[in-house]
Order: sequence, then structure tokens, then C-alpha cells
Amino acid sequence: QFFYLIARDLFDPSFDEPVLDTYRMRMGRIGMSLLVGLPASLLGWQSYGLIAFAILQLVHILAFLSLRSMLSEKNRYLALFFLFSPFSYNSSLLLVSDSLMVAVAVLGLAMLEKGGFRFSTDGEDRTDYRSRWTIGATLLLCFLVTIRDTALFALAPIGLLFLYRKSLRGVILAALPVLVFLAWMAAVRLLETHPGSNPVHYDAKLGGPMVGFFQSLNGEAFASIKDAAREMSKYLNLLYLLIMVSTFFYIRSLPTAALFSPLVFTAALSVFSVVEYWATFDNVNRMFTLSIPIMALLRDRIPNMRSHGLFLLSVVFLLLLAVRLVWLKPAMAFTTIGL
Repeated sequence: QFFYLIARDLFDPSFDEPVLDTYRMRMGRIGMSLLVGLPASLLGWQSYGLIAFAILQLVHILAFLSLRSMLSEKNRYLALFFLFSPFSYNSSLLLVSDSLMVAVAVLGLAMLEKGGFRFSTDGEDRTDYRSRWTIGATLLLCFLVTIRDTALFALAPIGLLFLYRKSLRGVILAALPVLVFLAWMAAVRLLETHPGSNPVHYDAKLGGPMVGFFQSLNGEAFASIKDAAREMSKYLNLLYLLIMVSTFFYIRSLPTAALFSPLVFTAALSVFSVVEYWATFDNVNRMFTLSIPIMALLRDRIPNMRSHGLFLLSVVFLLLLAVRLVWLKPAMAFTTIGL
């Protein structure tokens, strides 16, 4: 709903400025509202939901095709796990920006590789900085950081690899989206007219290691089958996190650490998340959206790497998501404001 309210505020002059729950956090994630707001303003705000879902799916499919082109022939099947990623589908069904952020990150990385950059342990920088692919990727990555703050996780390996390859131009390229992010966050502070109905600082979303998970546990939930299913989903999310962390065993050099950095940051965010995330399946599950395409690339670029458990568990999540939509999650009524 916040993405819709911001889109209306951006593209509909007659719409009163909304009071959000946390102005700085919501306006800091303006990218999706920019992308969806323009076609919704032209086609009709009553169709915002369908337009947003269609755009999210279109960008996701383009990202799938791009990821597939980045993988070697023997590993191209791994792109299917991204195409049917339960984390991306969960995000798209909620009309939030996690799937868009990951898809744009994949598109940006694919364009960089077409410009000569390599997502690998190669120590030589082969990027053609005059290539239209490199320029286009840079612009796309600058847009990426306006979608979600966690987009910085996706930028980490690019900057670290350029640093490892001692490429000053590469470091500058990777720094540009970060500067855009910082500039936009500063602009949001200046534009703030109301802190929000429930302003929360980012540090309020973090706590002690795994404290949020243990606080979310509810033994009384096993009184009914549906409640038990919801409770067990927390343990599946924990299992996914543990399997992902187990792959860090393959970090044996600085360039390999750079490749793994998005997963390391994702794991850290999950470990330190507060109870409000672990108590809700949708929230903690969407944190893993970036893991599928990154793991596919790691499997393709690191010799003898194994990660079957992660991909198999993503299939389990996909099946459970289908069951959840049909059986556990009731249809919710909604109204479109401002029509």
C-alpha cells in the first residue's frame, strides 16, 4: 500500500500527500513507485495492482533470461530455480519490491558482463568502460539503489572485485550507485514534511543474534493444523539460513569472499533481525530473494561447489507457497484509495 500511495503522490497532482508510517524508510524505496506509477497514471489507478504485478513478472522473466545467458551450458538449468523462485513469487504476490530489486540487480550484472566485467575469481579487469553495456549497467545500478536499501548487498561483489583487481575506474563505477543512494537518502531527509505515523529507525529492525527467531517461537500454535503449519515455516526458514551459511565453507580467498558477499550480508541481516520479521513468514522469507541467482552464479563460477540442499529447499518452499495460498491464507478485502 505504501508503494501505491507514493506512486499516487508522484504522478497524481490532485492526490493529497499521504502520511506514511515511516517517511524516510518508505521514500528511500521510491524506485518501484517510479516504475509502476507512470503506466498506472496513464491506464487508471483502479488497475494499479494488476499493472504492478504484470511489471514485476515482466522484469523477473527478463532477469531469468539474462541469468540463463550468464551461465555455462551445463548449468543453465539452474536459472529455472530463479524463474520459479518462491521468494520472488512471494514478493510479487504482495506487490512489494524485493523481487524487483533482485531482478534489476541480475539485469545490471548481466549488462556489466556483456561490457567485459567478470563475476569470477579472475584477477584481471577486462571491463570496457566505453561500452554501451557498461554505461547502461551503471545507470541501471543507480536506479537499483532507489528500490531497496538492501540493493547495496548486490553491489558489494562488484565493488570488491574491482578493488581486488586494482581498477580505479571500476571502483569509481561501483561507487556511483552508492553515491546516488547517499544523495537520495539526504534528499529524503530534506523533503520530509511529516516523520510518519509510526517512525522507526533502521537500528530498531536489528537485535541480538537469533534473538528474534527465539522470541517468535510459540508452542501454543500447535493446537491446530493451520497454526502448526505457520509455526513450522519458521524452522524451514531457519534451515534455509543454515544451509546457506554452510556454503561459506567454499570461501578460501579474497575474490571468493567477494563473490559470496551478498549471501554473507543476507545471512547477517537474517541472524540479527528482530521478532517482527521472524514471526511473519512473508518478512523473513523475502530476505532470501537474492540468494537464488547469486547461488546459481556461484555454482557456475566456483569449481566443485555443491549447494543441492539450497535449491531443493527452494522447491519445497514453492510447493508450500502454493499450499499456503490455497489453504492457509484467506483472501483479504481491499479498497483503492482516491478513486
